Amino acid sequence: MAIWTETYAPNGAEEAQASLEGLRRFANDLLPEAGGNLRRIAGIRQMYMVLDRDKKFRECLGRIVESATAQADVTASKTMISDRFPGQILTVYGNSGAGKTRMLEAALAQGKVLDGIEKNGFRLIPAIRFQAPAPFNRVQLGEAILRALGMESENDLKPDGVWKNVRNVLPRTRTSLIVIDEAQHAVRHGREPQHSLSARDEMKNLTGNDYWPVSIVLVGTKPLRRFIQTDNQLRRRNTWFPVKPIAPHSVTGLLNDGDLGDVVDAIEEACRRAKLANAIDDIEDVAQRLAFACALEYGRIFDLLRLAAEIAVVEGSGELGRRHFEIALEERTACDESENSFRTDVEDFVTIQHWLPEEDDFRDPASDPLLPDHDTNPPKAPRRRK
Repeated sequence: MAIWTETYAPNGAEEAQASLEGLRRFANDLLPEAGGNLRRIAGIRQMYMVLDRDKKFRECLGRIVESATAQADVTASKTMISDRFPGQILTVYGNSGAGKTRMLEAALAQGKVLDGIEKNGFRLIPAIRFQAPAPFNRVQLGEAILRALGMESENDLKPDGVWKNVRNVLPRTRTSLIVIDEAQHAVRHGREPQHSLSARDEMKNLTGNDYWPVSIVLVGTKPLRRFIQTDNQLRRRNTWFPVKPIAPHSVTGLLNDGDLGDVVDAIEEACRRAKLANAIDDIEDVAQRLAFACALEYGRIFDLLRLAAEIAVVEGSGELGRRHFEIALEERTACDESENSFRTDVEDFVTIQHWLPEEDDFRDPASDPLLPDHDTNPPKAPRRRK
């Protein structure tokens, strides 16, 4: 039997503060040179720069949220089923290190949509977010949804029991939006694609539910595309949002002025957040090297930049210089000095590969185990016997 469980400490704020103080004491013991700079380090880690792609993403996410709001409003007004419409899907995909998760978190933080609402003694949860289970099958997906809603089961439930609970609880908590991170797990099914197919069928049922249709945001690497592309029902309800790497200048092979300006701005912002003087000898050169050292992915760029600033703060230098980027890249990739992209004597920094090639996992639909549906390849008519 499924039961509601309290997943937080009964006096959450007090216990959380005590735990935080314990961690701070431990960090101070490990990093005595950092002294009282741990808050500065926390500020660096929270740094996020809004790019043009963020604005476009928030527009797409806003449309999905508006759709989910409209669905909930239709149900609340007890409109006839014929006047309702299915939930929508937003698929956000890109390489590992593209910055998808940070972009999503920054957008979700705008409206605090995941916080929940207390109303008349009930807890309403308009939106939930969780990491895709692995393996990604019908039962695991259903249980992940229930956990995100604050439910656990005392016993192992059968698949039908799990999804009966899901369909009962979503309208009660007024949950209209589900956000699933690392959703590429949906196509990593080993030799049993039927697991992914059964989970996909349940997602179709969620978006097409007559009484309480739900909208879904999927976030993952490029193989995730197959999960949507091989089913026409999902494709009709889906909007794609690719998070692309920086495209270098077609002639020079270096960053365009716009992207170069964004990376320079990020370095200067990190100096301000960390209260460090900018001691970089040639900031545009460092910005170019930073971008190529991170395979032109903004997520990695911001991550390496934050690490370089943290190193400068911990050592107490009071300024951010090229040397801190060299140390950060060595710590992150274990590269040799001869291949450290930030060293001025390393001239081929554009071609040095610090990261593994990204998987694309494109397949010919005819041989894809995720099965093109019958709308794409209708079954052949049976032969007549002579």
